[in-house]
Amino acid sequence: SKFSDLKEEHKTVRETSQTTLLQLATLSEETETLRAERKLAGDQMKEAKTKLKESQLMIEEFRREKTGFGRKIEELENEILRTKERNGALVQEKSTMQKAVDEAMRSQEARLLQTNNRVSVEKDSQIQDLHSENSRLKDEIRQT
Repeated sequence: SKFSDLKEEHKTVRETSQTTLLQLATLSEETETLRAERKLAGDQMKEAKTKLKESQLMIEEFRREKTGFGRKIEELENEILRTKERNGALVQEKSTMQKAVDEAMRSQEARLLQTNNRVSVEKDSQIQDLHSENSRLKDEIRQT
């Protein structure tokens, strides 16, 4: 009976031992799986950190470009204002010059009219003198 009890206990211990070995094997597999998953998660984390750094660098570069574009736009706006000011000054100068030219033209026209009138009066006088001389010569010819 005691032997039988020992035999039974031995059988139970062996079964428990086999069950424990199976559980250990399962745990070992699960541990390996977890290690592989942890390594994969670590690699993914490193990749995510790298992408984050790249994104941050791109954002910083974009900000610098945006600032550069902002300065360029400001420079162009200032150049447009200076051009408008120059154009305004040129329009004013053109207007002043046009007035001076118009005044000079009126003055020249008045002088030409005076000269033309004087020449016309002189020619009329010369023509009158020639008519008188012509008539006198005709009278002389008739008398001779």
